[in-house]
This record gives sequence, C-alpha cells and structure tokens, in this order.
Amino acid sequence: MKREKAQAIPAPAEPEGAGAHGEPAAPVSAQLLPYQVAWITDKSPLRLWEKSRRIGASYTLALEAVLNGMETGGSNTYYLSYNKDMTRQFIKDAAYWCRRLEVSAKQLEETIITNDKKDITVFRIVFASGAEIAALPSVEYSLRSKQGNVILDEAAFVEDFEGVKKAALALLIWGGRFSILSTHNGEDNPFNLFIKKIKSGAEKDWSLHFTTFDQAIAQGLYRKICEVQQRNWTREGEQSFTRTIYNIYKDNADEELCCIPLKAGTRYFSRLLLEGCTGDGCVIVRERFPDTFVHERKGKKEAAIQTLFTKKIRSALRHITGPAYFGFDFARSGDLSVLWLCEKRAERLESRLILELRNCPFDEQYLLLTQIISNVKTLVHGKCDARGNGQMIAEKLSLDFPGFCDQVMISSGWYARVMPQVKSLLEEKGCLIPSDDYLFSDFSAVQLVNGIPKIAERVREGATGAARHGDGAVALALCVDALLEEGEIAAPYGAETHPGDASMFQGY
Repeated sequence: MKREKAQAIPAPAEPEGAGAHGEPAAPVSAQLLPYQVAWITDKSPLRLWEKSRRIGASYTLALEAVLNGMETGGSNTYYLSYNKDMTRQFIKDAAYWCRRLEVSAKQLEETIITNDKKDITVFRIVFASGAEIAALPSVEYSLRSKQGNVILDEAAFVEDFEGVKKAALALLIWGGRFSILSTHNGEDNPFNLFIKKIKSGAEKDWSLHFTTFDQAIAQGLYRKICEVQQRNWTREGEQSFTRTIYNIYKDNADEELCCIPLKAGTRYFSRLLLEGCTGDGCVIVRERFPDTFVHERKGKKEAAIQTLFTKKIRSALRHITGPAYFGFDFARSGDLSVLWLCEKRAERLESRLILELRNCPFDEQYLLLTQIISNVKTLVHGKCDARGNGQMIAEKLSLDFPGFCDQVMISSGWYARVMPQVKSLLEEKGCLIPSDDYLFSDFSAVQLVNGIPKIAERVREGATGAARHGDGAVALALCVDALLEEGEIAAPYGAETHPGDASMFQGY
C-alpha cells in the first residue's frame, strides 16, 4: 500500500550565482570546499567518511546524488539514516541542488509503503531520466529489491549497522557504490570498530576520508557560511564562530568535532537516546547579564527581571494545566543557572520551559524564580540545588513555598539514585525534551565515574569563559527527582497558597 504526496520542483528563472548578463553559474566544484571536492571526485565503489558535525557532509552527498541521477541512464541513490528528520532534510538538500542545476524532477514528499514487517516512510525525488533519490529508514529490509548507490549517514547511530552494511554490499553485485559516513558514538561502536578493521587491513578496498571541524574551518567553512549569508568574512568573526561551536559541544567536542571516539563505557546518555525523546512545546530562554548589572540600583534590576518575565517567560506558563514539576541547578558566574519546568500529561513528562541564566545576581535569580513559581498554578513539586552558594536561594524558596520547593545537597549518592531514573524515563519515552545541541552537550557531560553516572570533570575550558558543564542535565534530573518524590502536599500550588507573591513586584 502506498500513500504519496507529489510536488514538482520548480526551476529558477535564472541560475543562482549567474552573472549580470546571464552567464552560467560557476562550476559546481567552485561552490564546494576542498574536502567536499575530494569526496565527490572519489569514484571508489566503497567509501567511508569519518567526520565532524556541521561541516556540510550530507549536503555534499545530496549534490552527488543529483549529479548521479540527472543524466540519461542515471543511477538511483538510496539514502539511509537513523532519524526521520535527517532523511527529510536530505531530500530537501537534493531538491535545492535540482533547482540550482536546473534539473527537471518531481519531488514525492512522502510515500508510506506497507510490507510484511512494518510501514516504511520514504521521501523521494524522481528525475526525467527515470532515476530516483529515495531517503529511507536505516533498516536492512528497506533495501530489498533495490539497485543503485547506497549512502548510510550517521552510521554510528544506526541500530543494526552490520545488517544494513550487509544488505547494502549486496547491491554492488549489479554495480553501484556504497558510502558510509558518521560522527563517532563511542570507542566500542560498530562504526569505529569497522574503521579499525579498514586501517588494519582486515577490510580491503575501502577509501577513507577524515575531516575534523578545525580542518573544515581551515579549508574555508566559515568563509563559505559568510558567502551564503552575504556578510563579510573577518578573522575575528571566524574565531568567534569557532568558539561558539566548541562551546555548544563543550566536553564532548573531542568526539563530535575532533573525530576522537569517547572511551568505551563512559557516556551515560547517548545522542541517539536523546534525539528519540525530542518534542515540541518547550520554550527555551537564555539570558546573559553584563558584569555591570550587579551594580545597578535595586529598582532598575527588579524592573529588568519583570521585563524578562513578561516578555519571554510568562506566555510559556499560561497553557500549563496539568501537574507541574521543576528542577533548578544554581550557578552565580562561570556556569549556568538552569530552571527546567515540566508538565505531566497522561503518564508522560513534557518540557515546557527551560530558563538559562548567566551572570545573574543572587537576589534577581530569587525574584525571577518566585515570579515563575507564583504563576504556575498547578505546581506540585520542585527541587533546588543547595550546594555552596545555591543553598541561599534554595533555602529561601523552601521557606517561602513550603512543601513545594525542596533543598537538595547533590552528592554521588544522589547521582547514583536519580540519574538511572532519568535514563529509564527517557528510554521509555516517558519524558519529552527539546532538540537543542546545547542541552545535548550537557547530557554528554554525564559519564560513568567509578560506576556512578555523574557530571564528569571538565576536559575543555572554552576560550570565552562561557562555560556550561552539564547544567541542563542536572536541572532535568532535579525535576525528575521532584516528580518521583512529590512530598507531603495535598493539592497543587494555588494563588492563595502564597500570600506574599501579589505584592512582590508592587508598582510594575
């Protein structure tokens, strides 16, 4: 059974990049970076690319797929990845290249095929030549009865790497090529073990490519980004961009950006697990305060906090009707203070608000938290980090909202008790989190240390000092802890529960 939605891919009136008098656009090779050209010009039937994130590798393969299918007698390309969003994006990239190259094609946005095992969602482009590009789920039976080229993207995150590889290699009997590419996902991952076999000579005939993020930058990645976004390249801008990317991946930068697989058995939350639990409906607010803010007069600081709450936060709280829980991980400078607020819907915990504060003074953190708590009328329970300086805010909240805000002295014992509960909840799809690289990097900081899943020691300090080190992961763990231990309260928090909240911002 097939259900299809077709869409023609329009050709542009004039090729993008054409000259003022309609001259043809520059050759495709001139639009690519050296490492991308090296891949496209490699005609080996077996290729493997060990790569960093964010370097345009999948974008390159989409171009190659179009080039292979556009000519008379062109070849099919079957793209497989573990994530439906990635397969959809690959087809969008291929459609972009069809427009850029003025290739006549029809885009079948989505086809659902029912076979003897389960439904398969296929995204497809069909060329006038009769060839096709199809984006498929990464299961071996999706390649059944196929003929052409196969791409296995983010292979380190595929559940059945060996099964898909075996099915893809069978297609080479009738011609075609097999390309594997991925960032790393641990030292003992089948992808990395396969690379070791190739390098040792146990697997022959494979052409190996290797590109780190730093290599991509050196070969012009940021210059190309500036060109596409039509802004001037500067050395300072490139350095700032590089720092930003390293700060996103932080303690996991060696694996995500430098192609160094993480030591076996240390990472506690895999990226595959996190991406399988993503959902919409969560507002993320990130606010950084200048060093001068702490010296402003009290009224001005309170006004700034009220403005932040009114403009960026309050709307996220209005639609919370189910039981609500929060966790708050404190930091004054350096690291982040993170509030993670969830709503329980049916039997699932759904993220509604994540607030990240950097360099926010103690009193203003407390004022903002009280505003949020006072406006969540279905609040059931919350837990606050009470280590070190965090104890001051945690203690005040526990006194002002008795029964609703608990103090937690985070320790190895707490990690050992709570982190497995968080992991189990995610594995059972019992908690939805936003798809956000910054937050994913926080979870990568949770590693097994002497058998306990906890925030590992820092391995990299950002050049900007804009550190984050597992802050979001701890905040969610505190939220889950609040869910699991609701306290001795009889009913959710209500407007009448805290008589002082109405006058807290009198006059604003």
